[in-house]
Amino acid sequence: MTPGRVTPAENLHDTLGLRDLGGLRAGAEHRVRPGVLFRGRSPHTVTDMSAGYLADDLWLELVLDLRPGGSAAAHGRGPLSGRPVSYLNAPLSDVTLDAVPDHERGLRFCLHHLAATDSPLSTAVRSVCAMAGRPLLLCCETGTGRTDLLVAILLRIAGVDDDEISTDYVRVGSRPPYTIRALLGALDNDFGGALAWARHRGISALDCRRLRDGLLVPG
Repeated sequence: MTPGRVTPAENLHDTLGLRDLGGLRAGAEHRVRPGVLFRGRSPHTVTDMSAGYLADDLWLELVLDLRPGGSAAAHGRGPLSGRPVSYLNAPLSDVTLDAVPDHERGLRFCLHHLAATDSPLSTAVRSVCAMAGRPLLLCCETGTGRTDLLVAILLRIAGVDDDEISTDYVRVGSRPPYTIRALLGALDNDFGGALAWARHRGISALDCRRLRDGLLVPG
């Protein structure tokens, strides 16, 4: 590498907050497979070079965009639209939270979409299950709230340790773990766990097994 030159990977870390979820522990004998599940902000602002890196070096197959439809339509896909990368918009709509304290808003947003039977959250989960083991990017405008929710559900279904899910959460902006811990607790207490939530949303046991088999490797 030329001294002082920013690599495409470094550029994407800065511009997208791109992070590979590979390496997260799932019990004593398994971890998330590297190179198949990425999270970050929407890639509509990336350069042509960075789009090429996503498509040609990371072999990205799908961008799963959780932005509301208006935002996704207004900003588009950027340079990735010219690359052989599939795109799915599963818009997690905003929730009116005017009377909710600031520190509770992220949690209330997540709980709303977990409980709402018309939320496309289940579509997003089902789509990742179908493509598990192939390189995917989960994203939204900021790479946080909406992406946090989907990542937490997927990792829980796959059997990733709660401490690892919390560690991933706090890495984004050095946030306190209150929201993610409360979300994981609500999954258990209000919905019977991630697998029970999935079942009630029409996500089959086979889908969940496909997710685990595609995401986890021994190690």
